[in-house]
Parts: sequence; structure tokens; C-alpha cells
Amino acid sequence: FPSHDTEHTRNNLKPNMTVIPQESTRSINDLFAEGYSLHQQGKLAEAYASYQSVVAIDPLHFDAIHMSGVVALQTGNYPAAFDLLKRSIQLQPDSDAAHINLALVLQACSRTDLALQCLQRAIELNPENTTAWNNLGNLLQDNGQLTDAIECFDKAIEKAPQYTDAYNNRGNAYLKLQRHEEACKSFNSALALDPDLASAHYGLGLTLLEEKQFDRAIASLQKTVALNPRHADAHFQIGLIHHECREFELAIKTYDLAYSLNPNIDYLLGYRIYAKSALCDWRNRNTEIDTLINGIQSCIVTGK
Repeated sequence: FPSHDTEHTRNNLKPNMTVIPQESTRSINDLFAEGYSLHQQGKLAEAYASYQSVVAIDPLHFDAIHMSGVVALQTGNYPAAFDLLKRSIQLQPDSDAAHINLALVLQACSRTDLALQCLQRAIELNPENTTAWNNLGNLLQDNGQLTDAIECFDKAIEKAPQYTDAYNNRGNAYLKLQRHEEACKSFNSALALDPDLASAHYGLGLTLLEEKQFDRAIASLQKTVALNPRHADAHFQIGLIHHECREFELAIKTYDLAYSLNPNIDYLLGYRIYAKSALCDWRNRNTEIDTLINGIQSCIVTGK
């Protein structure tokens, strides 16, 4: 799970004080090591079972409870994740990693206020934790506090100059502020560290599109879909460039591909209808307009 810093967690775990017989201790160590190995392999159900086997032997085993909570978070079981991570913090209140992961659960449940408190507490406990700074930046960015978010990403980068995600996230914040030069620099810094980071190619493409640099924009967006062929938004943006350049047949073809991947992209059907009209292609026009109107009405009803 990209937001969980397992290396940081491993280096900052503290042993609990429960006295366990030596034979059981060996069993616990083996079970936890097995669970951690399975976790790293992405075998989440098996990892969770191993962690819970440790907890069955030692109900106060911080590592196993904490990592069980991480697995629950990764699998979207937020009630279980909340309970497990809260229990791990009760066992070790000074665990910055547990506070970070609890913040992720709270953010997923739209409890931004509590998530913010958890991340601030994590930073109080360990000001050098770059994951906490980066996640706080993401939370602030989602909340529209873009300048504050950039300051957090700057902190993460200052402490970890190779932190690819922080550069990429900062680029997104700069893009939302329409500070295109800084956005391009941040995305390019991310790509210098990871040339195959599709999200950075996408962000760079959007920035260049805003600047009307269509050739460079389409190159970045095509790199995005080469890395992630199911990136519907990138296909749609490529279609918009073809549309802007009055290459309507290519635009329609790309819109169709984007629609096949995600029929709920904002404005896609409208642009497709316009491109067909430019080619005097009136086939299925009424049906397409009805579909567009129904989609708009659905958005109004649901508030999305």
C-alpha cells in the first residue's frame, strides 16, 4: 500500500513488555516474520492470518496489531483498520507510523479533521518522518489549502531529496494554482528519479496542455497511456488535443477509447457530439444527446 512506510515502521517498533515463555517467543517471532514476508509479497489475506496468530498468543503484541491494521486498511476494511490502529496506538502512543496509518483510515472515511490531528501528532513525535509531511500535504491539497500543502511537500523534499512522490504531489498543487513553470519543474524532478512514473507524465502533460504546448503535451500523455493503457483521463486529454487541432476523426476515436474505460468522465460525451457535428456526422445524434442529458441530470440529483 503506497501510503504505508513499512521501512519506517520496522525501524521504529518497540517491544511490548508482556512476559512470554521462551518457546512461545520463538513461535511468535517466526509467525510475525512469516506474516511480514507474506505482506511484502502482497499476499494480504495470508499475512493477516499470520499476524492474528501472533495476537492470539500475545494480545498485546504491538507489531502484529499494527500490521493487521495496515492490512485492513489496504483491503478497505476501514472499521477493522480503525479499531486495530487505535489499539496499537494505545499500546505505543509514541508510534508515528501508527498515527500516519490511522490518518489514512480517517481520511478514507471523510474525517479530515481527525486525520489532520493524527498527522500533526506524527510530526510532533518525529519531525523527520517524510511520509507524515507528504501525507499532510496530500490532505491539505485535497482540502484546497494548496499553499500550505506545497510547504509540506517542500519539507518532505528537504528531508528526503529522492522522494519522488513528494515532487509529483507538489507538481499537482502548483498545477492547481496555475503556477505552470513550477509545476513543470516538479514533475520533471519526479521523472528524473522515476522515468516510468505515469502520474508524473500525466501531470506534466496537463501542464503543457494548459500552456497550449500541444506537441509536448501529447508526447507526455502518450507516455502516460504507454505506461498505463487504462488511464482513461489521459486518453480523454489526448482527444482534447486532437479536437483543439481540428483533427476530429482522431479525437472521436480517442474519446471512444476513453469512454470504454470510464463512461463517467466529465464533458466527454459533449466533446464527442461536437466533434461528430464538425464532421457532419449526425448518426445516433438524438440518442447521444439523450444520454448526455441523462448523465447531467444524474449528476444534479446525486450532487457529483
